[in-house]
Amino acid sequence: MNPIFKYSLLLSLVFTIQLTTGCVQKVDISEIEITNITEDYRDSLSNEITPIGDLFITEILNYFDDRIYFLKDGKLFSGEINQTLIDGFNVRSFRVKNGLLNGISKEFDSKKTLIGHGTFKNGYRNGLFEFYHSNGQLSHKSLFVDNKIHNKYEEFYESGQLKSISQFNHGKIIGQYLEFHENGILKSSITHNEDGEFDGLILGYYENGEIKVEGKFDNGKPIGDWFDYFLNGEVKSIETFQDGFSKSIFKEFYENGQLMSTGKFRNGEKVGQWEYYHETGQLDRKGRYDNGVFIPD
Repeated sequence: MNPIFKYSLLLSLVFTIQLTTGCVQKVDISEIEITNITEDYRDSLSNEITPIGDLFITEILNYFDDRIYFLKDGKLFSGEINQTLIDGFNVRSFRVKNGLLNGISKEFDSKKTLIGHGTFKNGYRNGLFEFYHSNGQLSHKSLFVDNKIHNKYEEFYESGQLKSISQFNHGKIIGQYLEFHENGILKSSITHNEDGEFDGLILGYYENGEIKVEGKFDNGKPIGDWFDYFLNGEVKSIETFQDGFSKSIFKEFYENGQLMSTGKFRNGEKVGQWEYYHETGQLDRKGRYDNGVFIPD
């Protein structure tokens, strides 16, 4: 689980800058420069400077974090920036202190309805970040520590029903991930180890609560028999993994329990001998796969 918030942007931008002196003035976007922060860059300005106008067109995501704001004369900017995309796109409001984002950052839709907010400290996301659906219901929320998701991450449907919940440890997903149908029934369950890899039992369910998928991971690799079920509880397919995702034996069934097909996969592609059957149980055809092409016997 690693949420990315992407936005489509237009070239037309207008900025209102609230300077630390308390006066408000219109500032042409060319008067503010912006550049990326590197590990050894926070105490000194980089020689590579990108105009803020160009950045907002190509890289405007994650609330402008990991950026330094400064004026043409080289002085680090401090103050409040309110951004409006004049063709009806989002409105954003955020504070900058000594060139870095500090304090609360807010995002609004074209109707000036709040759709997201969070807190920055020295250019890093720190604290709770929340985003909202267009109807005002909470969409997702997460806690950040030094720019990395930490502790609980939650997603919600527009109805307000919980959609998923997961745990993070400084940016790495750990423990159990749970996903729910909008009716509240569990949709899937999977566990991650301390390295963030799938580990242990994975389960998937239909909206009525009936089992849909059942399998097992070992340190990120699928092992043993994986079952896919029809809604009536009959087995739809069995895939037996022999070397992670690279090799497996596959059997698929009709809803009446009759075998439909059987063969092998290698790296996700059908290989070797395969057999196909009619729903009555009679053999339909058999042959081999060579470079993805079925060659009948």
